[in-house]
Amino acid sequence: MTKAVLDAQPDAIAHQMTALAGKPDLRRFDRWFATTNRLRTEGTDILLAAAGEAGVRRFVAQGYTGWTNPRTGGPVKDEGAPLDPEPLPMQRESLAAIRSSSRPSPPRSSTASCCGTGTSTARAPRTPSWS
Repeated sequence: MTKAVLDAQPDAIAHQMTALAGKPDLRRFDRWFATTNRLRTEGTDILLAAAGEAGVRRFVAQGYTGWTNPRTGGPVKDEGAPLDPEPLPMQRESLAAIRSSSRPSPPRSSTASCCGTGTSTARAPRTPSWS
C-alpha cells in the first residue's frame, strides 16, 4: 500500500474500500460485514500510515448513516447524530468498526463532516496517532 501511495504522489486520498458484494445476509449481519469491517479498521490504519509516509495532506474516509443511529427521534438524522450506543447484537461488530473508522481526527488536523455520522475529512498525520 505504501509503495502504491508513494508512487502515485496524491494530493489527497479517498478511502472507499469495501468488500460488500453478492446477496446480503442480514440474519448474519456481522459475518457478512466481516471483511468490510477489517477494511474499516486495519485497512484505514494501513492507508493512513501510507498517507503519512507519502506526505499526503488530505484524507477522506467514506462513512455511513442509517441503521447506525439510535432508533429515537425522527427518521432523518444529520451529521451531528450520535452512533447507536446499544446496537442490535447481530450488528455490534459492524458498528464498532464504523466507530473505529470515524474516530476523531489526529491532533493538529482540520476536519469537516459530510454525508452523515462516520464520514469525515482530515489532514493525514505524518505518523498516525489517535487519541
